[in-house]
Amino acid sequence: MSAMLSDVSLPVGWVAYTVADCLSSFTYARKESVLRSDYRTNGTFPIIDQGQEFIAGYTDDEALVYGAPLPLIVFGDHTRTFKYVDFPFATGADGTKLLIPDQKLVDAKFFYYALKSLDLPSRGYNRHFTHLRNQQIPMPEDLNAQGRIVQFMDLIETSIEVEVKTSSNIGMLKAAAMTKLFREGLRGEVTKQTDIGEVPVSWKVVTLGSVARISTGTTPSTDVAEYYQGAVPFVKTAEIDNNRITSARTLISDDAVRRYNLRLYSPGTVFLAMYGQGKTRGRVALLDIAAATTQNTGAIEPGDLVLGEFIWHYLLGRYEELRHTGNLGHLSHLNLGYVRNILVPLPEKDEQQEIVRLLRFLHDRATVSAEKVATLRSLFGAALRDVLSGGLDICFHQSPEVHYA
Repeated sequence: MSAMLSDVSLPVGWVAYTVADCLSSFTYARKESVLRSDYRTNGTFPIIDQGQEFIAGYTDDEALVYGAPLPLIVFGDHTRTFKYVDFPFATGADGTKLLIPDQKLVDAKFFYYALKSLDLPSRGYNRHFTHLRNQQIPMPEDLNAQGRIVQFMDLIETSIEVEVKTSSNIGMLKAAAMTKLFREGLRGEVTKQTDIGEVPVSWKVVTLGSVARISTGTTPSTDVAEYYQGAVPFVKTAEIDNNRITSARTLISDDAVRRYNLRLYSPGTVFLAMYGQGKTRGRVALLDIAAATTQNTGAIEPGDLVLGEFIWHYLLGRYEELRHTGNLGHLSHLNLGYVRNILVPLPEKDEQQEIVRLLRFLHDRATVSAEKVATLRSLFGAALRDVLSGGLDICFHQSPEVHYA
């Protein structure tokens, strides 16, 4: 039944099986899936489908609850997602495959991690199980050794879950703080109703174009390679990600700057992505360096009455509105006229500075947490590859130890 991987030298005590080899021969009567329209936000039994969310909804219909051995892996035949499930559940929507591992051969959680390590090319919305079933999985023959690998991977996955929850909580705190600060300010003033909602009575509401210079950049010809061999930062819309920009992926030459009469925008300028599919349009970034940009970017240079960082935080809170404005039938993207007419609150500059200090702290904390999540996920992927190739020897005594083979 086992077959050695043709291009990989496996460690002693390891074998390779196809995914199909690892599946139990247990047969069961597949229950009816829950229709999407019947998903509930709470209930007795969770619904697992092929979407990205682990639990898609709930049902109270016990007749729909899956009745075969647990644990198992739910595979999204269209989406290529894998979910390890060890509790009663109902399946939802189309395209869920229930993979029941042969636990005499493979630890169920090890099987889940091994599946996640596979490189399964996308076939669009076509089904993927036919390709998946023939993929080979290297594994220790000893189930105890598989269990030690699971314990190691669980440690990293738990760390990710903790940090994701921390990041989410910081994000919610920041959003709540932004809402409160831009509605009530810091002085405990009575509020007044305006075109942008309630603001403190001493605040003004003005158009962005009345307190800032609004313009766009230009893109030097990509046909001239020499234009892209220099030291001048050139920010593209893909780098505008509700972030602070401290460097640019693209550098252009002084000659490109001269020939295209490019503006080098000063630190404190806010960049707004006016074009872009998906989530790009409507995102904003605060420049911490001097940089040029493309014609697809709205550059907001603050005047004497407003801080660029104050505008940046305010526009961060209006991201969804800005993003969806470009989807309106009469407007396929944001434009300078629209940007100039965006209404913004305008407190005195000293109050702007106090608000900025508070929001900067929360934003920086959220950024650090997001970076931790990204680092842990990268570590998880690297560890998974190394462990499942036999390159890491996992030993557990009172604490885990890792040895490279």
